[in-house]
Amino acid sequence: MLSSSLKINRNDATSERSMPFFSSKKEQWDFDEDYSDDDDADKKDSNESFGSAPNLGINIGAQLEPLTPEQAAELIDEATESINTAFDERIGEIADLKSQVAKDFEKSKDAMRVASELRAAEQTDKLMSKIDRISNDFLDKNEELRMGTKMAAKADRAMSGSGLEIGSWGKLGGMNVLTAAAGGMGVSGGLLGSVGAANIAAATTESSIEVDTQVVGEDENRIMIICDDKDKNLQKVFTQFENLLEEKFASSPVCIDKYSPSASIPMGGNNAKCCIVVSSSLSNGQSSMEKLLGRTLKRTLAPGGGKVSKPPSHIVVISPLGTERIEAFPYSMQNMMGGNKLKKAREVEEVAISTVKGRFIADASIPSLDYSIIHFGEIVEDEKIVNKKDGVLDICEGDSLDGKVGIDAAANALLQTIALQPTARNSTLSVVGAIGSDIVEEQWEDWFLRLDGPELWRSEHLTGDIVDGTVVDRKFEELASYINQWSDRFNNGAKGTGLTTPVTVSESRFLNDSDSPSNIRQKYGVRLEFKSTNTGAAYKSKSEEKQLERQRSGGAPPPSSSSSSAFSRVQKKEGGIEIICEEIVSKEGKVELRLRARRCNMDDATVIKEMSEQTILKRLDEAVEVWKKGQGQ
Repeated sequence: MLSSSLKINRNDATSERSMPFFSSKKEQWDFDEDYSDDDDADKKDSNESFGSAPNLGINIGAQLEPLTPEQAAELIDEATESINTAFDERIGEIADLKSQVAKDFEKSKDAMRVASELRAAEQTDKLMSKIDRISNDFLDKNEELRMGTKMAAKADRAMSGSGLEIGSWGKLGGMNVLTAAAGGMGVSGGLLGSVGAANIAAATTESSIEVDTQVVGEDENRIMIICDDKDKNLQKVFTQFENLLEEKFASSPVCIDKYSPSASIPMGGNNAKCCIVVSSSLSNGQSSMEKLLGRTLKRTLAPGGGKVSKPPSHIVVISPLGTERIEAFPYSMQNMMGGNKLKKAREVEEVAISTVKGRFIADASIPSLDYSIIHFGEIVEDEKIVNKKDGVLDICEGDSLDGKVGIDAAANALLQTIALQPTARNSTLSVVGAIGSDIVEEQWEDWFLRLDGPELWRSEHLTGDIVDGTVVDRKFEELASYINQWSDRFNNGAKGTGLTTPVTVSESRFLNDSDSPSNIRQKYGVRLEFKSTNTGAAYKSKSEEKQLERQRSGGAPPPSSSSSSAFSRVQKKEGGIEIICEEIVSKEGKVELRLRARRCNMDDATVIKEMSEQTILKRLDEAVEVWKKGQGQ
């Protein structure tokens, strides 16, 4: 670096550089003569400092004063601000770019969704067209069958249930059915086989539908019994049962076929309408029952050519008490000491139930199946228990009773279950006690009425000492209004009611009044149906909720087959309680009022909400006590 200072002619500089414009000759700001004195020194310094920075002849450092700390800090701040501003601008540009990319992606996704909706709509139209075509074909093929059913209903209304020449018209489950074969049994006739079989028989008379095949023993009532001979008292029950059948079906005798489980049981059940299976006779439980039903329920051609047999349509299982209480004493000891006898009996029951519920009927000419599970206590002679404390005849839903049962009581309960009581179909019941005297039909109807729902609670004799029928009618209206107002307390959700599950309140609709017991004069009811909650089977994980939300908005394709089960849930029935107010005629002929509570809104997948049920029943019992006090009872 040069240590000498820059030499400038001030006069020349002042005179020449003060001009606004320079000539081309004076455009440069320095001249060669300004450096003529120092050329040799510059060359010498240049040679002596090879590799160092070139010497421009200006010592700027000597001319500039050093920066103060304040100036240095200000300079750093300005530089930092410039750098930050540059970074902010670039970050803003990147954010704008991301926003534009997101908008482009949303537009692309919307286009894909619209295309997906159009494809789904096209496939839906194709599916609905196919369903309409199949439905129309089905209705065309079954037009005669439907017309026959309408004619049956018309005949029933015209005859007021008094019977026709071809048989006895009656109602079962709200449907018009032919409850007897040709020849009829009168108004008191019963039904053998399932309700579905009876409906088909009502519609397929010889005058309405012609068939190419003949049916074996079409006019014959037949029951097959599968049991061994080990229980002698059970054999006496069957003997008494046959005697009762002869009395009840006097004009159309019923044939009884008995088979040992080890015997060659005919394919198709030999055209029997009902199959009775004693669960304790099947030593292998589930496997034995599956083989038995697999053979019995097949439609076969009988020897002789062209004749088709009808398999049984009503499966009745006779079991001992305790099959649903194997873990409870004393049935746990009985099961252990008997070589899992109760467990195997329960397996037989479950096979019967699953067979009936799981059977898919594609052919309208094939009837649906019914089942009945009947639990008997230890079978003894009626005289041994009839006058004892545990000898009172009782019938309840499920495997819920304990005690012994008389031979005559068991036979009569079996007859009622198989032929006379609609509520015994697709139900489980227990029977204990003995018959000390004749039991009127209304008593049997009341026992089996408890199976409908089933019934959980009842309160009787709500009229006190009133005997005037007109006054009882007025009291019925008051009680019905009271129950209606009481039910309103549940309309505002579960809060304040003690319920863990909210309910929906609605009035009952009794469409099948002809299906009610004969001693009921009028009735009114309200239904407290549990609402669906996000618990139990209705619970959905976070990913399932997101997927369902996307499906509702139409922004996601249908789930794959591997995960479709998680999103194809159908709204299930959540259960509920129906409270029924009834005006009845008692066994003594007195008109009375009673209240009953039964389960409603149920199916096979319903989870029973016992805590909520007990809360409703407790509140109902409290309300009835208030009613009684108001009536002076």
